[in-house]
Amino acid sequence: MDTRLNVLGKIEVAAPCSADWNDMTGNDRLRFCGDCKLNVYNLSAMTADQILGLIRETEGRLCGRFYRRPDGTILTQDCPKGLRAIVRRRLVGVGCKIAAAVLLLAGFVCGSRLLVSHTGNSGGQVAWLVKIRQWFNPPSPVIMGEIYVPPNPSGPGVMLPDDLGQL
Repeated sequence: MDTRLNVLGKIEVAAPCSADWNDMTGNDRLRFCGDCKLNVYNLSAMTADQILGLIRETEGRLCGRFYRRPDGTILTQDCPKGLRAIVRRRLVGVGCKIAAAVLLLAGFVCGSRLLVSHTGNSGGQVAWLVKIRQWFNPPSPVIMGEIYVPPNPSGPGVMLPDDLGQL
């Protein structure tokens, strides 16, 4: 089995953090947290090799955020399953939009007021469409906090391959 996947599969969050990523300064891959005064790395915006290099540089002590799929694997930038999930999510989104348009048209044709709720003079809102879309495609929760890689049972510390080029 690929050593990269072994290490990435062991990544856990030792101390979960509730700081808001959007309130931090930086870019899509690295932001500075004003609360804990640490750099926070977006592991899901990196490739597996970049994550391994970062773990090696920081000797396993870093703060990061990532998305974890239901099967427990971390979503990385070079993950083919992640690309399929994005395509599937977009197809579901298009399907939901088509279904919503058909339902909305049917509501107008039938004269039903069940589809659109009125709020004062501001017109109607189609809030139920958002709920349906979230039901079909629930957003993945983001996990953020201090990263911890459990030590390899055969020895102390983080066990990484000596040469990432051999992977």
